[in-house]
Amino acid sequence: MLLMHLLASLLTITVIPGPTNQVQDPAIVAAEASFQAGDLAGAAKQCRAILSGQPDRADVLHLLGKVSFIAAKSIGEFSKSLQAYGESEWAFRRLLQIAPQRDETRIEQTLAVCAQQRGASLQAMTYAKRATILGPRNSNAFRLLGECSSDLGQTAEAIEALLTSLEIDPTNVDVVWLLANEYNEAKKPHMAIALISKTLANYSLDSKSSTTLYQLLYDSHLASNDSISALSAIENVVRIDAKNARGAIEYASSLYRLSRFEEARKAALHARSLQVMDSTLLAIIALKLGQLLMHEQKYPEAIAEFRISLQEDPTDLSALQSLAGALRRVGEEEQARSILKHYRQVRAARENLEKNRILYRSQPQNQSAQEKIIRALITLGRLDEAGKQLELRQRKFPDNPSQSELIRLMAESKSK
Repeated sequence: MLLMHLLASLLTITVIPGPTNQVQDPAIVAAEASFQAGDLAGAAKQCRAILSGQPDRADVLHLLGKVSFIAAKSIGEFSKSLQAYGESEWAFRRLLQIAPQRDETRIEQTLAVCAQQRGASLQAMTYAKRATILGPRNSNAFRLLGECSSDLGQTAEAIEALLTSLEIDPTNVDVVWLLANEYNEAKKPHMAIALISKTLANYSLDSKSSTTLYQLLYDSHLASNDSISALSAIENVVRIDAKNARGAIEYASSLYRLSRFEEARKAALHARSLQVMDSTLLAIIALKLGQLLMHEQKYPEAIAEFRISLQEDPTDLSALQSLAGALRRVGEEEQARSILKHYRQVRAARENLEKNRILYRSQPQNQSAQEKIIRALITLGRLDEAGKQLELRQRKFPDNPSQSELIRLMAESKSK
């Protein structure tokens, strides 16, 4: 759930101190030199060569775990990144088997992140809990525990861990963001609003952090049905960053909710004038313009905008429903029925996805739940996510007979 903030967590915990060696082995010195020079592939290869003859070298296992972990973050291809995370996890687990006295919070944090990456949420939670025991005053350990709890749908536990993290480091804006999201997840937007407002008032933040928090403050006010305060929050976003496309279209949405239609139209057109590459944002911009045109009873123009929206995001329920309504207004009943049929299929796929994600979190060996997750993602056109889940499935359940069918479905979807 909180993957967008995982990178900051990774960067915090990659600096794991190496062991103190009294006798300098030339091979490990060379591997360390490669690592320090930024040659991660070379360092990993040298470590593997040493371990092939000396499999219980604790210092080499430590270095390999560190090198592979850092490399995994920079590898763009998911399967290779997953392989590097797996090697890091193996190296640190082997290290702790032969030298348990070497355990410390940052190693357990690293293991937790590696487990997260392979979809092993329960194992990640075990590592994260151990990290907090070894580092009771380590803010990042509790932050990671909060993320793992959130991944498992344990909102109350996530809030408790993130509160501890924030108590240790009150200036960590990322933890504020995570905690506010958990408050919203727990249907406590007033708590999120209080937390964000306090942070904005008490700390000097850079423009990026301020924009992020005002955006979340806007979402929290919407969750509490306070459209006036939501408008005030999103106005701060566009004031700080005039080129913020998401802020611009949310500003238009706020004006639309308050029946300030002409201002909303201008704001939406401004959002479209920005250099937007994100398909989700492009879809939202077109959807909002279509809704404004519907309000003006300009149905053909609204239909054109809704179709643009669905070209960018074919599974947007609001766009599908709006398009069906506009088609009916111009007498295109057959097309409207076809769109509504697709709308029901998409809605069912989304519901199925969420239901099976909850089940899979608590039952990580449930192959049927994971298969249904992959099928739902393919139906929704989220092929990158489906591909990652399929890669994880092939590693976790290599002999499952449904693999070939899922691969076929993926190939068919990509060819459309």
